[in-house]
Amino acid sequence: MNRRIFLYIFCAFAVFFIGTGKAYAQDTATAAERSFPYKDTFVISGYYSPEAGQARYVTGTYEGDLRLNGNGIVGGSGKPVYPGMLAAPPEITFGTKIEIPGIGILAVYDRGGAIKNKRLDVWMGRGEIGMRRALAWGLKTVEGTVYGIDETIQESVDLDSLPLAKDVGLLVKTRYFKANLGYGDKNGDVEELQRLLSKTGFYNGEITGTYDEATRSAVLDFQLDKNIISDDSENGAGYFGPKTRSFFEAFIEEKKQSIAGIVPFETLKPGDSGGSVAELQQSLALIGFSSSPSAVYDASTAQAIIEIQKKAGLIEKESDFGAGYFGPQTREALKKVIADAYTPSIENLIVSNPSTTLSPPKPPAAFTDTLKKGDRGQEVRKLQEELRRLNFLRIAPTDYFGEVTEHAVFKFQQSQNIVKNSDDPGAGYVGPHTRERLSLMVRQRGDTSHAIAEATKTAQYIAKQKEDDKKNLQTNESLVAVLGEDLRYGQRHDDVRALQKMLKTLGYYEGNLLSDYFGDITRDSLIAFQMTYGLINSKNDANAGIFDARTRETIEKIVQS
Repeated sequence: MNRRIFLYIFCAFAVFFIGTGKAYAQDTATAAERSFPYKDTFVISGYYSPEAGQARYVTGTYEGDLRLNGNGIVGGSGKPVYPGMLAAPPEITFGTKIEIPGIGILAVYDRGGAIKNKRLDVWMGRGEIGMRRALAWGLKTVEGTVYGIDETIQESVDLDSLPLAKDVGLLVKTRYFKANLGYGDKNGDVEELQRLLSKTGFYNGEITGTYDEATRSAVLDFQLDKNIISDDSENGAGYFGPKTRSFFEAFIEEKKQSIAGIVPFETLKPGDSGGSVAELQQSLALIGFSSSPSAVYDASTAQAIIEIQKKAGLIEKESDFGAGYFGPQTREALKKVIADAYTPSIENLIVSNPSTTLSPPKPPAAFTDTLKKGDRGQEVRKLQEELRRLNFLRIAPTDYFGEVTEHAVFKFQQSQNIVKNSDDPGAGYVGPHTRERLSLMVRQRGDTSHAIAEATKTAQYIAKQKEDDKKNLQTNESLVAVLGEDLRYGQRHDDVRALQKMLKTLGYYEGNLLSDYFGDITRDSLIAFQMTYGLINSKNDANAGIFDARTRETIEKIVQS
């Protein structure tokens, strides 16, 4: 495997601070020249095999951890990885047995680029457990016993008894759903989640934007279908957390690709029939167009194609040339409709204008009171609401801290490694450590809501901004008059300065200086303007950030309205 510099560096910086500060003298005798058994001092680390769908990775991504750990399937000897497999320098022969205090008797069947001199690396398992076990072990200097290749000595390894590190690794980097969602949440993320769950057959309720029982049930169905959890009693059941977010984004991406894959390549027209027409009708039906699966290019199929052509700007009316015909341009337009239908619009929400006076929501208050069984009041209700949001409490908030709430607190504490058993001191009791962890979760969710509010224009704000834009453009009509040419990223032109000035007048351009260069700030500012007026759907659109005729016409219409 291409091996594991990461744990050496990560552990040195993160938790363990080995601080040996001294170099180890290298023994000039090789292992082959020694008589067995013998004792030697080794620097030992751990590695693991990452799995798709982990909530956390050392690098933040599955691919990144794969690169740092090797492919996690076989060792350098060709032997499949197994608990306790050792990676050792080339001078130690495959099959050599080494006893390591705290782990057991292990055998060398792997190599690694960073495994040199007296370094050994122990395979600690798969997935998050393997990662946490490896990081808890860290980087240790121990005296081991080398037995050589001896068939009479059996390998004996007990990884389950090794401790697990807490709060390690980086959270999964999801592209669209950046925040966890749970019962009671109400925002645009929930609305998009409901829309996509509905489109993929897991949700049949109304798109309300509120994470209610129906939404939780749909998320639970998805988790069970994808084997994210084994039953509905597991922690996180029905909660849209990191692992579920990662799986769901991968699922909708696969869905999008599979539908796009059945779009036929042939040019088709009304009256045609056959398998290609059936594929076209199938892809149309999957994105909501009513087209009979008859394998005949009938009137309903042609009408669906006309709607797509109009939306893409390929035609203006049904009598235009090519209307209702499925050719190369219409094929690309259909693929875009498919991509848009299965792409969360969260990343397409508009970056806020710095001049807005709307205040973003404040993060919820942290937990400050010690709470225990028998307590009543608003703090108990707030605790119950948070536990319900995190899916540890199944009953509605009652303001009373009873046995059910006590058990929910205990399950939360277990999930956070605050306690292990129900008879541990503090189990079911909201003391300093539990309050701190609950408050951290609330703050993180609040910070996310704050960021979303800062990065999202509400419909109310967009309407207000458009009205302000109209006034500013009409007041400064001379700024618009000079913008006569198309402008794009990387250009130098006098009109770029005028474009920047106009965008700055409207509040989109945040640069301190105006210039004749069309750079990142100009492009991003123009994208924000284009998205506000519906000129583009995403920053990835072909004309995003290009000052073209359509953008210019929009500005002129605002001035003339």
